[in-house]
Amino acid sequence: MKEEDRADAGEYRADDEIDLRDVIFPIWQARYRILIICFLMAGLVFGYHLFRYSFSTPSQYSSTINFNFEGVEKATYPNGVQFSPNDLISNNVLRRVYDELKLLDSEVEFTDFATAITIKSGFYGDELLKSTAADIASKDKKISVEDFNKLVVDYIDAINIYSRQSAVITINNSKLHFSYQQAETVLLKIPEVWAEYSIQELGVMNVFNELITLNISSNLGKEPLVMINKLADYSRLLKRSLTQLESLPRAHSIIEKVSKNSINDLVHKLSQIDKYQVNILRSVIVSNNVYSNDVGLHESFRMGELDRLHRDKKELIRMIKVYDEIAEQFDHMSSKRNSLSIEKDSDSLDEKVNYSPQYGDALVNNLLELGSKIADPEFRKTLLNKKIALALDLQKIETEIEVFGSSSSSSSSSKSISKNDILVYIAQAAKELDALSSSIENIVKQYNSYAFNNRGSLYSLTGKILAVESYALNDPKLKLKVVIGFILGGMLSVFWVWGRRVTFSNN
Repeated sequence: MKEEDRADAGEYRADDEIDLRDVIFPIWQARYRILIICFLMAGLVFGYHLFRYSFSTPSQYSSTINFNFEGVEKATYPNGVQFSPNDLISNNVLRRVYDELKLLDSEVEFTDFATAITIKSGFYGDELLKSTAADIASKDKKISVEDFNKLVVDYIDAINIYSRQSAVITINNSKLHFSYQQAETVLLKIPEVWAEYSIQELGVMNVFNELITLNISSNLGKEPLVMINKLADYSRLLKRSLTQLESLPRAHSIIEKVSKNSINDLVHKLSQIDKYQVNILRSVIVSNNVYSNDVGLHESFRMGELDRLHRDKKELIRMIKVYDEIAEQFDHMSSKRNSLSIEKDSDSLDEKVNYSPQYGDALVNNLLELGSKIADPEFRKTLLNKKIALALDLQKIETEIEVFGSSSSSSSSSKSISKNDILVYIAQAAKELDALSSSIENIVKQYNSYAFNNRGSLYSLTGKILAVESYALNDPKLKLKVVIGFILGGMLSVFWVWGRRVTFSNN
């Protein structure tokens, strides 16, 4: 009985054993089919990826813009107005781009368009700052905290300057679905519209704005006394404009196209007109009421101007006295502070210092600021320059008083020229001043145009439009996907071979 059981168990184990030849031999026989299926699956994976790459739009587009105008490193336009790269994507600019390109016809909503466009600095130096700071700290150069902080501040300032000189505009294409040509058109149009709007409507390139466009010849009136004083005021305005232009080195190289005059030529011409025409005519007319259409008006005007000049003179004298008193007080406070400092240095180091908590921080800060100004030679120089400017104004007032204070004469014997000749001379002086004003205006326009680059814009584009593909053939996972497809094809084909083997065995 036991022998029979052993025999049955041996037969059972023999039936359960797997013959490796039955497993491997069918696979070897179908090896070419298996390889074909493996390559076919890998090709399907690659073909699917290629199909998605061919028919999908990039996820985003970007372009780099360099700002060329003067003052960009200080975040200001040439005319001094604050500048920010975000000006390029303001609603005003984007709305104009949206309307000019007629994006509504392409069923693009403005909200989607505006939210899809972003801008950031084109300089990437923050990581360099961190690595530099860490490198300095790791080397233990024994520098003080103050010196280290100064190095960091200087480096941050340099980064801020470079970061303002370029920017990257990016379009998120997930909702817009722009083609490359559409994105390129938008990215080129945005800075163009911004520059046109900023230059033509905001006047950001108008470095010099002190323009006088009034035509004095048509605004003189008919009373000779009033006419000549208007000319004198107009001449002073032109002189102020020329003085400001003289302070700009670049303006000296400009030659006005019509009159062929430079800034120095115009300064000389104005001084000649002022000295030999306006001032002489003014002295003659003010001192002789026979040139006036109304003797009563002439006398009233002269006395009114004389009273005003005396008031201005008294005000200037008071202001000069105030500056003298301030300078004297500063000298006194400075000497007192020096003596107190000497006394404090001579005191014992063990002497107890008494503080006055009743004084607030604001008062203490103001006193410290005042003390620093007292010791600052530049502040004292500023006070002196203001005093000198007041003294010059006082001298001009004195001269005006002499002009209007001269006794008015109605004697015909004192008249050397006729009234008609006086009017002719006034008209001639006004005509020459108008011509000079026109020359100044042309020079100012030429000077402002120098703030443009060669293309007459605020910017230049760097490189070409960059597209970030949502499906790219250089995807690092593409090889892995193809390998996985190859393996998956091999597994499926092996299972198929085994399935057929089992099916045939059962049959």
